[in-house]
Amino acid sequence: MSTGASGAEVPARSGGRRGGHRRFSARVGSLAGIDIRIHGTFLVLLALVAFASTAPDGPGPVSALLWLVALFGCVTLHELAHSVVARRHDIPIVEIELLPIGGISKMARMPEDPAVELRIAAAGPLMSLALAAVFAAGAALSGASLWPPTLYDGDILVRLAWVNLLLAGFNLLPALPLDGGRVFRAALEERWDRERATHVAVRVSRVFAVLMMVAGVFLNVWLLLIGAFVYFGSVAEEAAAEAHARIKDLRVRAVMHHDPMALPAEASAAEVMAALGPRSHGVFPVVTGQETYVGLVTEAQLARARVGARVGEVADTGAPVLAPDDLVEASGLLAGGVDAAAVVQDGRVVGLARAADAELAVRHMVRRPASIPPPPPPPLPARPTRR
Repeated sequence: MSTGASGAEVPARSGGRRGGHRRFSARVGSLAGIDIRIHGTFLVLLALVAFASTAPDGPGPVSALLWLVALFGCVTLHELAHSVVARRHDIPIVEIELLPIGGISKMARMPEDPAVELRIAAAGPLMSLALAAVFAAGAALSGASLWPPTLYDGDILVRLAWVNLLLAGFNLLPALPLDGGRVFRAALEERWDRERATHVAVRVSRVFAVLMMVAGVFLNVWLLLIGAFVYFGSVAEEAAAEAHARIKDLRVRAVMHHDPMALPAEASAAEVMAALGPRSHGVFPVVTGQETYVGLVTEAQLARARVGARVGEVADTGAPVLAPDDLVEASGLLAGGVDAAAVVQDGRVVGLARAADAELAVRHMVRRPASIPPPPPPPLPARPTRR
């Protein structure tokens, strides 16, 4: 069974977005403007499917591959439903990642309103139920029998109907980080705050996780793997809730570098690169002669610039922009969103926010008493630029 888990993580490209955390996954496309990535461990599932398909009673590699594509197409639509509802509530989506046991919709931040979390969580199972109904109708119209249930052989429409029904039902279990666990936590938040509601939901989740792992030992290895996913996922949810309680009011101005060195858009990229030297901080705001913000540029972009190019021509004008009073948790700087962003106020660059500095400040706040302020970011090395 590889229809497994669905969930969301709280916590990236040129200029300011991160990519290092993705070294174990590959982008395979996008839907509704959301990147779809496949985790490297998916190769293990492909190997298992290929091995099983060549058995004497196996379906054959082509049929097995088509089934796997159809199955994870349904999982992707399940996750896309979460993502679309989240975006409607102004919650940015980093990406959707597919794993051998299911998928994860990665959100830049978790919703504060329990009602919003409930809507986002319920969207996935509702999509799966809708897909089950569509495939069941298609199977009935084609004359295929929907009974008895089957996942491994028989008509593909029948199998897709049952697998989507299973996906919806499984994800409604009240165990974090499954959708049902998020619905359960949202219900608990009607009485308690997020942190306490998460503690209670995590305890319930661990019971389900242990039961699944025990059942997996005797019944199916996928249950064992999904039980482990639920257990460690619930631990991560608890840690995230504790961190959120500490950092929910942290502002960008507390972690940014004030008055960073900005590069003039009209300067020669080659001359600026030569003047920076080997120890610069790697990313710079770019401004016009009137100090108006243009975009971000990295040393790598400057080094690749064509001969005679100006800094403004190679700058990433679509790079993220933050304001000093933006919340760090919602900025995309944490866990896979934005690597660096110019901090702009009234059209002028007043700071440079970097993910590494934000993460350092958050670790400091989570590990120490709340009364101790986050440390200031380390100073940026000053380097002259040639105009």
